[in-house]
Amino acid sequence: MALFKSSSSRARQFDSLVRPLLPQLYRQAYRLCGHRQNAEDLVQELLTRMYARSSSLNELDNAKSWLLRAMYNLFIDSVRKQKQDKQIDSGEVADEAILAVPCPNGSAEEMTMRLLEQQRIETALDTLSADHRAVIVLHDMEGYTLVELESVLEVPLGTLKSRLHRARRQLREKLLVEPFDNELRVTQ
Repeated sequence: MALFKSSSSRARQFDSLVRPLLPQLYRQAYRLCGHRQNAEDLVQELLTRMYARSSSLNELDNAKSWLLRAMYNLFIDSVRKQKQDKQIDSGEVADEAILAVPCPNGSAEEMTMRLLEQQRIETALDTLSADHRAVIVLHDMEGYTLVELESVLEVPLGTLKSRLHRARRQLREKLLVEPFDNELRVTQ
């Protein structure tokens, strides 16, 4: 009976530590993977592995950074293991997210343009290497500083600056090649 109580309190502690971070972990996983199913699998794999080490998670100063680093490492491992053709996501999650945001003007044309813009940016992100995608997502989309990313990704600051510069340049080149409406085109 005591073992059961210990196990359930362990589960409650893990749940209270991880639950507030789930939206950010999923969002990060989705941006890294680019596909809803792969992102869900990545978060599930992370949580499964971390549950076994839940006692050590409670001792960490910054569990969020540690979990993000662990998830990034899992993502890199999965990329290395699976050198396969990229799947095309149906974009259901992106479509729902765009449609859920109220548009001040509310026209269907504007909503469609935003959806197309988001899909084009996601497609451009998918062309980046895993390292470049990670630094763009964490820095430009999630708002982490390069100093914070130095500890999350365990990469020197100079390398991060270089990756960020190259990733932005590759995105700019990719988005300039794609046929955009002049209002949506990224300029240098």
